[in-house]
Amino acid sequence: MVQSVDSDISYINPNERGLLIWGEGEMSIGKRCKQIREIKNLTQNKLKEILVCQQSYVSAVEREVNEPSDHWLNNFGDKMNISTQWLKTGRGSQKRLRLKDELMIMEKSNQLLNWNKVLRQISQKVPERDHGQLMGLIVDLYHRHCI
Repeated sequence: MVQSVDSDISYINPNERGLLIWGEGEMSIGKRCKQIREIKNLTQNKLKEILVCQQSYVSAVEREVNEPSDHWLNNFGDKMNISTQWLKTGRGSQKRLRLKDELMIMEKSNQLLNWNKVLRQISQKVPERDHGQLMGLIVDLYHRHCI
């Protein structure tokens, strides 16, 4: 049976709730996996049941004896609701976004990039003294049509 582990502390950010969390850039994949397992109050034995793998593999990953496979990391991220990107790099959000959320973020990012291009083109043609008024109009249009 496929299990997912949820708790009220699924998405821990540094310094949140007074928990001791290692520095993001310094932490290895194994330490990040161990950190999430401990935050969720799971033993290695329970985690191996959830991930359907060997307890020795979980231990080897956490001790940095083995680098986890992409399949194992994706499985861990899915079950723990943690971003695979964060597990690999320690950067970005820990929370695994749903596909629809990721698509919405990509769409909004593309809209902002397009607005930025348009703004640069317009600002080159408008006298600098009118840039403040132009920004106000653009922000107003954006709020009416994009949000």
